[in-house]
Amino acid sequence: MRGIGTVGLAIAIAAALAGWTLGRGAFVPEPLPAVADPAPTASTPVVASADAPWLRLAMAVDQLAARVDALEGRSATAAPPTRVEAPTAAAAIDLPQLRLALEAIEAERLRERFAALADDELLAEVQRLAQENKDPAAADEALRHLLARPLDAERRLRATTQLGLLQRQRGDTLGAERTLRAVVDEAGMAAKTGAWAAYQLAWTLAERDPGAALGVADALAREAPDDGTRTRARWTTARLLEQTGDLVRARAAYEQLVAQCGDRKELWDVAKDARHRLEQIDRR
Repeated sequence: MRGIGTVGLAIAIAAALAGWTLGRGAFVPEPLPAVADPAPTASTPVVASADAPWLRLAMAVDQLAARVDALEGRSATAAPPTRVEAPTAAAAIDLPQLRLALEAIEAERLRERFAALADDELLAEVQRLAQENKDPAAADEALRHLLARPLDAERRLRATTQLGLLQRQRGDTLGAERTLRAVVDEAGMAAKTGAWAAYQLAWTLAERDPGAALGVADALAREAPDDGTRTRARWTTARLLEQTGDLVRARAAYEQLVAQCGDRKELWDVAKDARHRLEQIDRR
């Protein structure tokens, strides 16, 4: 037989599969933060068929673990061998194949979990995975499941905006620009969803094309549907002016923001940053 690490890995995998298989019927997703506006919808747990890939893989690994147990039992009762024998065919464990099997089972488990979530719950899960867990790969997988569903126009735009944020997080700036601009073009900056996409587009453009980013931020400051978004768009403009070296206009924009925000709790972060930036400009 191979080393104890190999046998232990096979048994650990078999145990994990057995525990997951027995507990599948009782799986309940953790509560997720509600997404504003749409009402929650009921979801029906997905029951895998006997031909599901994860079940076939689980049975194969269970059989392998049984063979390993039998071999270990014979080894414990047999007399010490007088020479080292080559591993038998039953004891030869293909570790790469075991790892692939375990990865496939984990992927199937995630697919079942995502399928059990309602549309808004799944979008909230995408945001949680991307922002809190810092796991863009898992967030991308969840988003693929969401975008494969027959979503209404508003949910599809929100999901597409999230796709743009994931593209930016992965370093695909040009892809993020195209995705976010498509949302802005379809929804318009006067709509809440379009305004949020425009805000993210401005920051996505900031590093590569500050001039284009300024144009988006200025337009958003005029067209956004609420005062909070318009104020944050003006803050974005001030930051971009400072970034491009126009300190005179940047100072004026920061001073205006401090006066406008006042003690408003929902804009405390904007006022705090504006004061800090003014101090930094004064030190130059």
